[in-house]
Amino acid sequence: IFAHASVSFQCSRLLNNSQLAEEMTEKILKSLSNQISKIENADHFHKWLGNVTATRCMKKREQVSVGEYIPETQDLNFPSKELSKAETAQVALILADSLPEDIRICLILSACCRVSTKSIAQMIGFTEDTVTKYTAEAELGIREQMQVYQNQGVVFADSLTVGALLRTAMYGKQNR
Repeated sequence: IFAHASVSFQCSRLLNNSQLAEEMTEKILKSLSNQISKIENADHFHKWLGNVTATRCMKKREQVSVGEYIPETQDLNFPSKELSKAETAQVALILADSLPEDIRICLILSACCRVSTKSIAQMIGFTEDTVTKYTAEAELGIREQMQVYQNQGVVFADSLTVGALLRTAMYGKQNR
């Protein structure tokens, strides 16, 4: 029961489709009872559960067309006033969602889900160097696109890191 919220939230962020997220959450929680004996140290339960959830969601993403992951609420018509922290974070999330799939997945898993580079590489079949490169490319790409908007008159709230902005957009708090 206590794992439901965490698994559901991670599935919804990684799959970006509420119906798929509900289905995956149910499957993961059903299989949890069979796999829980693999945990050697109870302190590592949440990390283990996060890795299992991320791995299964990544496999599910491979089976579904990319078009299903485009958020329904994308709106790139930003106001010309100073954006709040929440609005700035939302812009970063929209920009992250527009990145090429492999690069976006590396960024989301690394910056938002705080999955290690080694675990990401194992999940999606890249080398650790590729994961590091893609994550850096994603952060740079988002910063460059935000600079384009700044040049057009958009004033962002502050200069948080891309990871902090994405965590703010996804979790509502920048330090969570």
